[in-house]
Amino acid sequence: MNILIIPTRYPNYFNPQSNVFYKDQAEALSQAGHNVSVLAVVPITIQEILKKRSLRFGYKVQNEKGVKTHTLTFPVFPKTKKIQQLLRA
Repeated sequence: MNILIIPTRYPNYFNPQSNVFYKDQAEALSQAGHNVSVLAVVPITIQEILKKRSLRFGYKVQNEKGVKTHTLTFPVFPKTKKIQQLLRA
């Protein structure tokens, strides 16, 4: 069976412990013999950027433990809705 998971948050470079539930479930489904893919759009806050002191944003594809993961990370700035919309486009 083909399964696509679209989580609200997903573990990433800036926050590796973010909603690990989705990752654990995807890996369990993959081990059960299913074809699992994850599509995650992850906003990164200013606090997370300052904590890591890095600007690693963009699209990343990984295949880990049988789960193909497509992740798009982008910065989120408070009170700048129009700029955020431009960054996502």
